[in-house]
Amino acid sequence: MPNKIKIDSVTGGGHKDDLKNCYFLPAATAGTYNFYDTNNNSLASNLTSGTDFSFNLDSHNWTITNFVISDSAASGDWTIPSITAEEDGTFQAQAGTGTDAEEASSAATS
Repeated sequence: MPNKIKIDSVTGGGHKDDLKNCYFLPAATAGTYNFYDTNNNSLASNLTSGTDFSFNLDSHNWTITNFVISDSAASGDWTIPSITAEEDGTFQAQAGTGTDAEEASSAATS
């Protein structure tokens, strides 16, 4: 199974943490990706590098622009235009090869 390309760095407004740990996985067609929330629910599918997309997360309609993705990393700009004071920021995602730092930390203290 391919590695999750997990969002690990987000800047911007108060809702930025909603994106943290959401992730991308390669789709069936080469060069396309699917986007999932932290509970493994599909948010968007058949995404390609260079194409903007929108999705609903935590009762907000998010828009991603300047989207770039490969099998090992992704980045882009986000906005939530429906909020009274529009929020925006950026995100970075990386594919992992081992256990998550949080999981490793939990295992070490168990």
